[in-house]
Amino acid sequence: MNALGNDIVDLDHVKEGSDPFYKRFNSHVFTAPEFSRFRMQIENPRDRWALWAIKESAYKSSVKLGNRNRFNPKSMEIASLDCSGKEMSAVVRFGNSEITATCAVEAEYIYATSFIAPNNFISRILTNSSTDYYTQSSLVYTAAIEQLSQLKNFDISQLSIKKDSNQVPGFYLDNNLLEVDLSITHHGHFSAYIFGT
Repeated sequence: MNALGNDIVDLDHVKEGSDPFYKRFNSHVFTAPEFSRFRMQIENPRDRWALWAIKESAYKSSVKLGNRNRFNPKSMEIASLDCSGKEMSAVVRFGNSEITATCAVEAEYIYATSFIAPNNFISRILTNSSTDYYTQSSLVYTAAIEQLSQLKNFDISQLSIKKDSNQVPGFYLDNNLLEVDLSITHHGHFSAYIFGT
């Protein structure tokens, strides 16, 4: 398993806080070495949310590697960050593991994906009219199932997505777990999935 993760941030739905709010936020999210190395990005609102998305995505990857702790952004550290291309790329350290992440900063959203090693995957971003959690979950599950069904020629009526005891989603065919790495995210008016091919 490649331990795929993803996270999306709807920029219209993030809190625009005051300096004291962001000082508290930053102190809960970033380690002292991160703040020292990436101060310019942390102080830029769009880049701050991109770094958040990178950490959230990497956390999802870490759960697939055996992490059973609740999300604590300071338990993982962005070891390197490259902002020179169209997308940010980062290496996130969690324990002895290194997780690679990429992050696209678009006008309306920020989308991060993470993995252990480069591999083939499909990722799709959806725009939702509803911000209701359950409606978004249903829409993104349906879209991912339809994509996998078309790709693998599976009977769509036999496909489903269920979460395991660690809240990691997986594809099931006739109630049997498929060995297809999957991650799902939604926030505001956007949702996305990524799965290995």
